Amino acid sequence: MRSKTLVNKPWSAHLGSALALLVAPLALGCVGEVGHEDEGALDEAVGEAQAAVGWSGYSWGCGGSCELNLGTDVDRTCFLAGVWGKLGASSQASVRVQRSGGDWILDVDAASGQNLGANAVCVNTAENRTGQYTWTWGPGDGLPTSMGFGTSSRRCFLTQVISNGAFRFNNWITDYARVRKDASGEWFLEGVSTTGVDTPVTATVKAICVDVPQNYGAWQWLAGNNHRIDPLASNSVGGVACGMTGLGGPFTSNTWTDGVWLEYNPTTLDWEQHTVNNKTAWSQCVR
Repeated sequence: MRSKTLVNKPWSAHLGSALALLVAPLALGCVGEVGHEDEGALDEAVGEAQAAVGWSGYSWGCGGSCELNLGTDVDRTCFLAGVWGKLGASSQASVRVQRSGGDWILDVDAASGQNLGANAVCVNTAENRTGQYTWTWGPGDGLPTSMGFGTSSRRCFLTQVISNGAFRFNNWITDYARVRKDASGEWFLEGVSTTGVDTPVTATVKAICVDVPQNYGAWQWLAGNNHRIDPLASNSVGGVACGMTGLGGPFTSNTWTDGVWLEYNPTTLDWEQHTVNNKTAWSQCVR
């Protein structure tokens, strides 16, 4: 077992919100290898997309390797809602939301001596949920991955980011990964990665799609040498949830307060995006 410091990074004033945010208690333990889904395969439709799907949010990080159980995968779909800390290390570092043994797991694997964490959001639907699609950057790789068409209710989110020297360049335009839908309705997982420091650089990014009928908006926010807090969707109607569809820029700071992450503000009833120090993130809100 690797020595580590576990951090349950709080969402801004998330306690006491009308919609419960479930944050599991800290727990020590060794992290085992978890299973992977078939890439791009459709799950059996085990849930029905509702007008307000309901959601829960989590934050988890450590200096080393650690995992957080997010609960059952029955009628629930989980994805990333932020990354903070040193993802862009010179050796491998990763944040992964994935299914294992009937549950969703948030797994963090920081580079040696570094701090890394992630936010995750789970929505209470698995309607037409896909397996995890993979895009890889490295020697001979880098072409966009087709994620197919799906229904008009399909929404796609990032679930895993695995970096070997990636996400260290100050220009997010040349160091990013995201999902997008083109004019024909086809979804793609794509990006590019370079550090301007050393080679080879490799990155593996995964995403998942699920049907959630109501689209509450999509955004891209950018930060300079500052910490921006920008509005996303209002949750005044209840049941609005947001997830991350892309990220870019230098994740090179060994601190919990440097990164990109989404939070729900129960005071204003708004979702917000935090973007810090020359980074960017794309986000999507649904209901």
